[in-house]
Amino acid sequence: MLRNKTKNRIIKQLESIPFEEIRSKILHCDLGFDEGSLSQIFCLSWLKKKESELRDKRSSLTLRIAIYANIIAIIGIIYSNQDKIFEIIFSIINLR
Repeated sequence: MLRNKTKNRIIKQLESIPFEEIRSKILHCDLGFDEGSLSQIFCLSWLKKKESELRDKRSSLTLRIAIYANIIAIIGIIYSNQDKIFEIIFSIINLR
């Protein structure tokens, strides 16, 4: 089990390097840690967490873009059919 001090030192080292570069270094055991060591396993765990966070961000952004696209489409439909919508509204008003 790694001590918190060691974990914090490793995290500081990992976060000081651009993500794609550190990803490659972790996957190729190019950080000076022995393959299969606790430090290397910790780095792999950190990498999985960071990749998951990036996936979540991309999914959230994709969802927001889809929602905005749907809103724009609805506005377009309403705008292109505004005469018909007004006819329906006025006919409902006149029925009462």
